[in-house]
Amino acid sequence: MLQQSFCQNCNAELWEVPGAPRLPCPACWGLGRNATEVCVDAVGFHESYRLKHKRPGVKRALAEERNELSYFVRDGEWHRRQILVDRQNDIYREHIVRLKTGEVVVNKEEKLSEHLGHGDAKKR
Repeated sequence: MLQQSFCQNCNAELWEVPGAPRLPCPACWGLGRNATEVCVDAVGFHESYRLKHKRPGVKRALAEERNELSYFVRDGEWHRRQILVDRQNDIYREHIVRLKTGEVVVNKEEKLSEHLGHGDAKKR
């Protein structure tokens, strides 16, 4: 494997084997070298939101909606998770998509009154 470097005196491009004895520059016979390392990294951003529809005097929210990224430990991947809980209209909707492949993991819509054994409806 060769490594790119430049002569310190004449700035000639040189290709050398790392760790091998250094040979003089063929243009000026100098032994000094300038080397450049490039490091690239990426940063990504994802949007998410949570909403609650509340009314004064009513303890629980009438409706809640979440749209966020969620890390599933079970399969070790990130998913886009969209959940709507509408208590006023008796609606529960959940849509989960695997972020890497776009595969739909869960897509269910049912009456909230029939959505038992989850969240607040779990037996304690």
